[in-house]
Amino acid sequence: MTEFDRLRERITIDPLDLDTELIGLPVLVRDIGENLAAAIAERDHLKELLDRARGEAGRQLRGGPREHVAGERVRPVPNPPREWKQPSEAQIATELPLMPRVIEAQERLGEVDLMVMRWKELHNAARQKSASIQQYVELMKAGYLTPDAAHVQRRREIDAVRKEKYSGTN
Repeated sequence: MTEFDRLRERITIDPLDLDTELIGLPVLVRDIGENLAAAIAERDHLKELLDRARGEAGRQLRGGPREHVAGERVRPVPNPPREWKQPSEAQIATELPLMPRVIEAQERLGEVDLMVMRWKELHNAARQKSASIQQYVELMKAGYLTPDAAHVQRRREIDAVRKEKYSGTN
């Protein structure tokens, strides 16, 4: 189970264990915030790597004909053919997104962008949990909910499940 999944499970509110929910809420918000900050930092780093990959690929495309040596390494052709022409900026802009290094950097950045969005949504859910707990407590103070209300509701849920489970076995 990932850290994200573990923290996502803690978003639910158990009215029967409201004390623990209140005590654990600041830690939950802190943990989610730290993971969100780490994901944002990683995203910023990957943006820099993508810019660097684009720059290197652009320089490679502008540098003249090259031959591959030992896999990824390239070196200029010593005597380029006369028919070779410097590519235009439009050609470079078209070819740049197709370079393997740029594609790889874009894909990794996309994955981390998604993770940042998920952490942001989880952070918003933790804030909503805080507001919901506060509302629940206010309703209890005002007398709209009794301390027994959660127990009664849980008993109804259990009874409904039992009824559903055993109604087909008659």
